[in-house]
Amino acid sequence: MLLLIKAYFLAFALILCGGSKANVAHPMLFFSEKDIPVLHHRAITTHAEIAIRISDATKKMKENPEKYLPPTQWEIFSSVWNERYGNDLSALAFYCVLYPDDIQARELAILFMDRLENLRNWRVNSSMHDDVPVAHTLAGMTTAYDFLYPHLNDAQRTRFLAKIAAVTKELYERSFDRRLWWGISYIQNHVVTNYVAVLTGALVVAKHQIVEAEKWASRAHLMLSRNLELWSIVVDGSINEGVAYGTYTSRSVTQYVFLASRHFRVDFTHNPWLNEHFWFMYYTILPGFQESVGIGDSNRNWFYGPESQLVFLDNYVLRNGMGNWLAKQIREHRGLKSQYTQASSHSNCMLHTEFLFYNASIKERALPNPTLPRLHVFSDWGVVTYGGGAVISRRNNTRHPRIGGQTFLSFKCGVLHGRAINSVARGKRFRSWLRGWRSFNPGHEQPDQGSFVFAPNGVPFITETFYAYKYTWLNNALVFGPSANSECFSPYEGQVGECYRWFNFKKTSSWRAEGEIITASNDDHMVFVSGEMSQWYRTELGLLSVYRNLVMLTPNVLLVVDHIERKQTGRVLAMSSFFHNVDHPFALKTSDLGDTYAFISVDGFLHEVHWLNIESGTNNFVQVGQFATGYKSIRTNFINITTQLGPRVTRTAYLFLGPGEKVNAPQVIATREHGLKLLLTINDIKYVVSIATKHDSPYLRYNFLGFCGFCKVQIGDKKVVRFGLDTVLADERSKSTISSEAYLSVIWKFLGSLFFIFCISVSVFLFCLQLRSRVVGLTMLKVILGSAILLWLVLTLSINFDFCRGKHCLIAKPKEILNENRENNLEPFGDLPFVLYTSLPLAGNEIVHYIFKNASDFFNVALPDSKNKFMDPCTIYTRLLPPNEMSHVRTTLRALAKDSKNSRKALPSVRLGDPGWSMKLPWIRKVLGSRMRAIVVVRDPRAWVNSHLREMHTDGRLRDAVYEAIDAITSVKCATKNISYFEPEFQEIQRRVIDFVNAKKGDILTVLSYLWATHLSAVHRVNYHLPTESIHYVNFEDLIKKPRKTVERMFRFIGVPVSPTVEHRILTAVRSGQFTLSASRREVLNDRTSTAWKTELSRDEAQRIVDICGPVMQRFRYDISV
Repeated sequence: MLLLIKAYFLAFALILCGGSKANVAHPMLFFSEKDIPVLHHRAITTHAEIAIRISDATKKMKENPEKYLPPTQWEIFSSVWNERYGNDLSALAFYCVLYPDDIQARELAILFMDRLENLRNWRVNSSMHDDVPVAHTLAGMTTAYDFLYPHLNDAQRTRFLAKIAAVTKELYERSFDRRLWWGISYIQNHVVTNYVAVLTGALVVAKHQIVEAEKWASRAHLMLSRNLELWSIVVDGSINEGVAYGTYTSRSVTQYVFLASRHFRVDFTHNPWLNEHFWFMYYTILPGFQESVGIGDSNRNWFYGPESQLVFLDNYVLRNGMGNWLAKQIREHRGLKSQYTQASSHSNCMLHTEFLFYNASIKERALPNPTLPRLHVFSDWGVVTYGGGAVISRRNNTRHPRIGGQTFLSFKCGVLHGRAINSVARGKRFRSWLRGWRSFNPGHEQPDQGSFVFAPNGVPFITETFYAYKYTWLNNALVFGPSANSECFSPYEGQVGECYRWFNFKKTSSWRAEGEIITASNDDHMVFVSGEMSQWYRTELGLLSVYRNLVMLTPNVLLVVDHIERKQTGRVLAMSSFFHNVDHPFALKTSDLGDTYAFISVDGFLHEVHWLNIESGTNNFVQVGQFATGYKSIRTNFINITTQLGPRVTRTAYLFLGPGEKVNAPQVIATREHGLKLLLTINDIKYVVSIATKHDSPYLRYNFLGFCGFCKVQIGDKKVVRFGLDTVLADERSKSTISSEAYLSVIWKFLGSLFFIFCISVSVFLFCLQLRSRVVGLTMLKVILGSAILLWLVLTLSINFDFCRGKHCLIAKPKEILNENRENNLEPFGDLPFVLYTSLPLAGNEIVHYIFKNASDFFNVALPDSKNKFMDPCTIYTRLLPPNEMSHVRTTLRALAKDSKNSRKALPSVRLGDPGWSMKLPWIRKVLGSRMRAIVVVRDPRAWVNSHLREMHTDGRLRDAVYEAIDAITSVKCATKNISYFEPEFQEIQRRVIDFVNAKKGDILTVLSYLWATHLSAVHRVNYHLPTESIHYVNFEDLIKKPRKTVERMFRFIGVPVSPTVEHRILTAVRSGQFTLSASRREVLNDRTSTAWKTELSRDEAQRIVDICGPVMQRFRYDISV
């Protein structure tokens, strides 16, 4: 009350100085008075559809005002969660701007404000410490004050402004209270909601000459900008709280970005997180645009918007039409079913911002082929979705209209708060104003690692349980028991952080728990996703591996395989799998063969769940039931399948079938220490699924699968899908297999025939000599003839009869070898890769090194390089090594390649720091053979030269190194001065450098250009005849502009599926603004890196570089236009 009295004194002073009179410019928050005619015109033209929804909302308020007006008594007002009043007031006030002649609506809005002003506070009685309801009401009151200011009398202006000032100051002061966590926390819906309310209040109050309000605005602006700074390292555009609370957060973020640009002239629209946030909203929508994936505390779709956020992104960030298109799809499909209808307290909140942010000149545009389901990996969030945002393409089906829709699949396995923020919370140095995990509040997350959603043909079959208590089993996840330390639902124990209303993040173990999506890939309509989550369970449980694999074989058939590995001394004896559906109950049924399975019925169509204990074959304990989640009377239906754990390894399979599929029960073909193989028959087609369960060892995966991936599926005799790499057709496999084996047999028979002819010829020749001159004795002649006859018999038998039938026989029948390989399905498809990578300095080798340095499938080493040198001319123009160095390098490479006893789990990746190594690749190929996978990164010479010119201005060591290289070229200061050891390009660069040194012509730009052109020309020529599977050129610009596709192609070349971890590293490198190429940290990687030369070089300088480098640039697919 004291704060309110002080605010009224301020307002009184304001009246005395004339600050509240009509000459104060309002409206001013989102638009000015001169913009109102434009808004009126838009309301009847381009924005008419939005204006109609605003009118409809206002019509409902006018028809039943007491339903929407705030109660006059605080006890009634505070008895419920009351954010709706501020939300509705914003829409009502904006309606009055668009339709100023509607006196009834204006009077209703002013009465709305009058009742809010008369309440002693805007809090909820049961949660007096929570400032979010206050923030909603403050934002609505401030917005209405700004919009309706010309229609208020002086007394109303004074009273309303006093209330706004009082509440704004109260929230400002509470933001410093450490007992109220939101003021010093970041990236959470409460934080941005409250600070945007403070900002809007402060902007309006400051307009009336109250100097103190500038301090409030400065505080809000500072804290909100820090949030965006943190979001800039979340490179996948996600929000850890999930989609529902994500829209709660983005509602305030988009408004702040707009207000910061309008009032502070600060542009945040290039923030990397904003650039990716559209995909977060797009790929998390289930087909049909009514429902979003319910990860974290959630409802069925969005709390706020998301139309306003989408049109904002399209207008200010994307400008490609996709945001407007998605907003339209959501609007057209919204409210078709009651359970998908947005809460009435939320629905009106963002109508005014949707109208203001929408740009009708940006034409709606869908993704190419919008009905195509796509796989998307949120590498920071730890979520994979398939089919998100796909347009339903229905087939004619009178029985079930949704059959023929698009299938949706999602999987979650990550770390608390996402990778980037988790690393900051655990101590990574980022900014001094952070206090470790205490700066964050991921309480709306859930213990849901390994949980998934499956909606065959768009029908939710396995669902999330939405807003629920934090129990692991309330997700589609695993719990283990018995555990003496179980905090809830003893004797079973789930993941760390469970058992509370909010996720318990105030324990170090929650932040250190590691979950990882191991791989995610798709081939046509087949999907394979897997994740390891053992570290999310307490170490006392003794779990070494909790590895879940999802294989979607058809849009209606999902196979889930759990691999559990535990210590032999572990105390847990059983695991329980839970699967949920919030709409339909599970029921148990026994098949004709006596097997028990579960099912749900959706509109009369059955969706079935089958299970199999792979290792022991023992019976499982199965239970179905229902449970109240604790949110809006939602009850979840579940099936619980409990399996007894084996002594060390337990594997279980679960089969989820949509309607209309004829599927036989899975059969175990093989189960080994490193993997398993299952046979399923779907619609009379055999599917052989092979999964490598030792996911952390590429050697063991290779031994089991024949390549370094994680799973393959053989579909009848048609093809083999190697997830993450390619699809091998049966004809191609049989050709390659038969040709390799038949080749040996044909060669052997051909040589045998030649040898037989040779023996007969020699025998006849000697016999003729014997008749003529008796050159050879009779006894010797008999021996020779006898030997020839014996050889003839042996060769005849070996040519016409194959006595060896084993798979290692050289003279085996090709068809038998092919059949045996098909039966075992373990034949290798290629050699284990040995990766080497190099580039010119500042050309991208640093990025590739960043990728491989911590990739779990590789161990990284570096061969000797030219340290503290720019480019060593003694190495970059010769393909030879000194003899003593050659022997040492050969020994080193062979030692790295050797793996006689699987002493290493990872594959070798060697950084060739000296660009001269790219000239020695043919020699390295002879040392490593077909295992060599060399990656050469090439950068546009205009950007490369510009980068060096920029660095040389500030880095004296680099400048000295460049001139040392120039001196070495002119005088050939090498171990050998014999010019014949150098490639022809050396003479060209030497001539140009001598001209430069003698000051005849050219400058340092010319010298650098010739260095690039001559070196890359030599590299291209020397390596031209290497097999395509041995060398791969990567354009630096592709790494910046198309990081996902470029890295995926690079790993396909290597022969290892790219992992989400690797994807996250490349995205972090090129988008977060945290990675630099040079020691001076002047060249920060971002969207401008590849095009900075266009502004930093003159047109003449760029043309000179192209004139020198043009022919070589074209070999590497560069555009030579300036």
